[in-house]
Order: sequence, then C-alpha cells, then structure tokens
Amino acid sequence: MLPHGEVGACVAARTQERVLRFAGELGRLLPRRAAEPLPLDVVLGDFRLIGPLAGLTPAGWIGYRMAQIKAPDYLQLWLHHLALNALDAQEAVEVPRCSRWIGEGRDQQVILEPLSDAADLLTGLLDIYWQGTQRLLHFFPKSALVYIENMRKKGGSAEKALQAARFEWRGSERNHNFPERDNPYYRLAFGDSDPLDAEFEQLTMSVLGPLFALIDRTKGQG
Repeated sequence: MLPHGEVGACVAARTQERVLRFAGELGRLLPRRAAEPLPLDVVLGDFRLIGPLAGLTPAGWIGYRMAQIKAPDYLQLWLHHLALNALDAQEAVEVPRCSRWIGEGRDQQVILEPLSDAADLLTGLLDIYWQGTQRLLHFFPKSALVYIENMRKKGGSAEKALQAARFEWRGSERNHNFPERDNPYYRLAFGDSDPLDAEFEQLTMSVLGPLFALIDRTKGQG
C-alpha cells in the first residue's frame, strides 16, 4: 500500500516512528501480561447484562486506538466504564473503578473517575437501545459529538451547537470530512430529511451528557 521508492521509504519511517511513540506510551500503562477478563453478570431493570469485561489493568480499564479520539471511542470508553462501575461493591475488589482511553497525540487521553450511579446510567442507555429495536432513533454519533462539544464551549448555546452538528451531518466547504448523512444506512432510513431535531438533541444529552460531565469533573480534580 506504500508508494514505490524513496517516497514509500519515508512514509514507512514516519509511520514506524509514530507506532513506536504510541507503543511506548502504552507500555508505561499496560501490564506485560493481560489480566483475565472479569465475568460480568448484572441485572439492570428489565435487562440482564452478561459477558466478559476485558481490558482491565492494575490501574482500571484501559482502551486505546492510534488515532485522534472520535465518537465511537468515547462510546466504547463510556460503556466499559459504566459496566465496570455497575458491578456489585463486593465484586472486582482489586480492580480500581477508573477507566482511561488513549489516543494519539497531545491531549488525546481521557480519564474517568469512579461513579456511584453507573447502574442507573447504564439502565438508561439500555432503555434507549430497546427503543431503537422498535423504531428509528435520531442519534448519530459524529454529529452528536460535535453538538456536545459546542455545548461545552464558553457561551455555547443549543442553537449554535445544533448548527455545528448540521455541518457535520450535511458536510460543508469548511469541513472536508465524509458527511455523516452519507452513511448508506442513514440514507436508507432518513433519505434527504433533516433528523437533527429536538429528539436528536435530547438523545445526545442523554447518551453523551453524563460522560462529558464526568470528564470535566475528573479534569477539575486533576
């Protein structure tokens, strides 16, 4: 996949440097031998959540990807953190209830402190999931992340945040990324309509609001 000749050699060298730098960062945090997954069996309202919780370390749960942190990374971090903290108090005694996501570059680490209401928050997400098995929900991770980030800015308002989210959804001359609405599944479901409405705003705050509130609280204590 690399270009031929010297150009390819330069690209390979730069990539190797990035990988080594990222691996060094991970090496300071991850144990040499991965811990055994923690059995997860939690009753949450009408749901029962069962499965192995992997990615545990002496410092808590750690996830990573060698890239800028994006919406799926935040969601993966949040779900693992809630699952770890939803365990009964007598379980996972030796595992700290902290979680961390490591991305590439400066300011690309997110640390979450323990939560006391994780079970309630996780139950709320499961309720949203269950709604999504019965009808189309107006939740789109990339646009939702832009919305919540703009809401967190000083002087941010719902109107400005929604406008920024629509740029992410529709694309613009300033934003050369793949417009989120061009996802073929979203195209099939919503066509050319504008689903970034009041339901989108409400779901965004329900799914991502508590996560970023915890991020801000953890930073404030750091």
